[in-house]
Amino acid sequence: MTEPVHESRTCSVSGCQVALYARSMCRSHYDQRRQGRPVRTPVRYARSVDEMLRVRIRKDSDGCWVWLGCTHNGYGAVTRNGRSLQAHRLVFETLREPIPHGAQIDHRCRNRACVNPEHLRLASQSQNNVNKARRPKGYSRFRGVTKSPRNLRKPWIAQLTIDGRNTNLGYFATEEEAAAAWQLAARRHYGDFAPCR
Repeated sequence: MTEPVHESRTCSVSGCQVALYARSMCRSHYDQRRQGRPVRTPVRYARSVDEMLRVRIRKDSDGCWVWLGCTHNGYGAVTRNGRSLQAHRLVFETLREPIPHGAQIDHRCRNRACVNPEHLRLASQSQNNVNKARRPKGYSRFRGVTKSPRNLRKPWIAQLTIDGRNTNLGYFATEEEAAAAWQLAARRHYGDFAPCR
């Protein structure tokens, strides 16, 4: 008696080269489908960075390429040649330029999961710290602006952090005026690395 002839002995999911398990899929994809999860090709099967990006990102309306694979502390994580790497660093090195020793990659969009090379730039540690996502400190929707309960005529305070110290930029009647003063001071001090509001 002969074995049945199969046209393909590998998983039918695009990009997956693992042997069949059931319903023309490998064990991993079969389990994903059976559990009602989206059937995705694991990054380890991606042969190139281009293929990895095609399979593992979602392009948002704001221009971010959001990493859909594994993450660590909000950053995309990928294994290449047995080493664990941050996805945004791999994309930057592959599509832009090599990263010098000690340099960091700054996300202009402040989205850790973004791997769009247009949103990434080389930065020193201090430059990268300037663009960190703001912590919710006050009542304002703008970075560097808080509301003072003591000053009723000009309740909005603009403060810029320079070398770990807060510099008071003044009191303002509206939240928008304080935000504009903060943005101007940030541009003057940090130049191109001035964080967005």
